[in-house]
Amino acid sequence: MRAISARYVRVVIAAVPGKLAALAMAVLLARKLGPAEFGFFVFAQGLATIVAHFAALGWPTLMLRMVPALAAENKGGELAAFLRFADYLLLASSLALAGVLLVGGWLGAGVGAGGELLESSLYAAVLVPTLAFRSLYRQRLAANGRPALAVTVDELLPALGVIALILLLPGASATDCLIASALAGMVALLVNRSAFDHGAQSGRPAFSEAPLKSWMLMGWFILLATACKVLLNRVDVVMLGPLSTLEATGLYGACVRLSYVLTFPQVALSMVLSPVFSSAYASGNQAELRQAVRQATRLSLVTLVPLALPFVLVPESVLKIVYGDSYAGGGDVLTLVIVSQFFASLSIPLSSLLMMTGREKPYGVLIAGVLALNVALNLLLIPPYGALGAAASSAVGMGFLLVAQHWLVRRSRFRLV
Repeated sequence: MRAISARYVRVVIAAVPGKLAALAMAVLLARKLGPAEFGFFVFAQGLATIVAHFAALGWPTLMLRMVPALAAENKGGELAAFLRFADYLLLASSLALAGVLLVGGWLGAGVGAGGELLESSLYAAVLVPTLAFRSLYRQRLAANGRPALAVTVDELLPALGVIALILLLPGASATDCLIASALAGMVALLVNRSAFDHGAQSGRPAFSEAPLKSWMLMGWFILLATACKVLLNRVDVVMLGPLSTLEATGLYGACVRLSYVLTFPQVALSMVLSPVFSSAYASGNQAELRQAVRQATRLSLVTLVPLALPFVLVPESVLKIVYGDSYAGGGDVLTLVIVSQFFASLSIPLSSLLMMTGREKPYGVLIAGVLALNVALNLLLIPPYGALGAAASSAVGMGFLLVAQHWLVRRSRFRLV
């Protein structure tokens, strides 16, 4: 377990520059664009993230499960087929869904009050293929034992691309920044793919031996769980636009980006522990599973509590210092967003445990139920309360999810069959 702790520390350290760059990008954009235009940027990115996750069809997470297993069994031909098939599948699905967004944006451009939101789907479409393949190649490299490099490249390069545009072109608009994010993201995914190709054992794809149907089925169940989780994380931003205002969307998006300070150590922990969960489950090592889960809980609490305190104690001061006076009135929103992300962060290792150990079906059903609850609360709370209503519904949904995940794990007693 010491090796896990050491690897986790390396991944967190590697993720710090990318997260700082992402935060700097958000601060620069929020200050430069103002709440309304920043809301346009946040809405487009949120929409693209949701669509890209569906386009990925669950295969990024499947990478964490299958790459270590196939490599351990010395199935080089089957592993090569698995990787090649993933590329073909994501290329087709991401282009298809990006096309749907392009058509929607073209039809919606300039259509009265809702035209601006619909127009943003044009720019979201540009991001979809890039985001889908970034996720795939990031998890592929992490599954190959190099999560620190995967996180550094995937987090740092896209943020630096947008920052460079802002600094070099002071008059850049939100749409210019979205295009820059897509281009820099393409560079990041190519770097991660190249790093994997140079570090992995080469082999000829053995499609005749590959259980393609089984992989697709596993991918669909993982997609159900992970897509609902992504929707749970992003649906509030997407619903704020049509149900409230772009100003409210910009304020909420600014608060959410600050809360990523809490979640990134847990995402790093998940990337480190997912292969451990998978291999321990495959070998039937229940003791290793229990020990890994206990260590995940300890590491999560050690990082979460000190990071959350400043945002809860002086939220308005934090917003004013980071984003400026235009966002200073969102202290209550930031507090609820931090509470929501606290619950969400604690649930990340449990999500990895359930999906890496064959429990993606009940987990998917659970996430779908929580998503339905969150959507209902958004419809009830966003129209009268705006960003505050979205934050409140998110906090309730994430709290319920954490409790339900603990129940599901305890019910399985780690005999996850």
